[in-house]
Amino acid sequence: MKEFQDDPFDTIVDFSGGGWLRLLESSNNNTPMIVKPANQGGRYLTTTPDSHVFEIHSIWGALNVFLFPALRRAIRSRTIARSKLPKYTFAMSLPETRQVMTRTMDLAAKGDVQGCVDGPYGFTTEGVRRAFRKLESRQAKGKVVIRVAEN
Repeated sequence: MKEFQDDPFDTIVDFSGGGWLRLLESSNNNTPMIVKPANQGGRYLTTTPDSHVFEIHSIWGALNVFLFPALRRAIRSRTIARSKLPKYTFAMSLPETRQVMTRTMDLAAKGDVQGCVDGPYGFTTEGVRRAFRKLESRQAKGKVVIRVAEN
């Protein structure tokens, strides 16, 4: 983490959720951030809420999960907290075309985009337990991977 605090990212894309809460914690503790603040061009993009939602029973419930927190964070990160936090963006969906996925795969093939992987953990009782402990801790760096078989 120290290397990222010394040279923070311009943008963080969070596909698993919960990262914004860790950034807020760092900001509140005056810990150096791993992403630049908004006034230096820093951006934070997420596609999921902070916690997993399996049931929503009303429109109001959906707004409380998807709209209100995102709107509050977007406004705060662009106004009173722009010198401490990156600009917050909650992207609800992607276009229904292959263009986004094709461009992402092209960037990955060129090495311009890399996935973050925590592991791989062995497909043993202890390896699987370690992987699940990592997931439960919410400290995984990217996707937690269990290697089922060697190539």
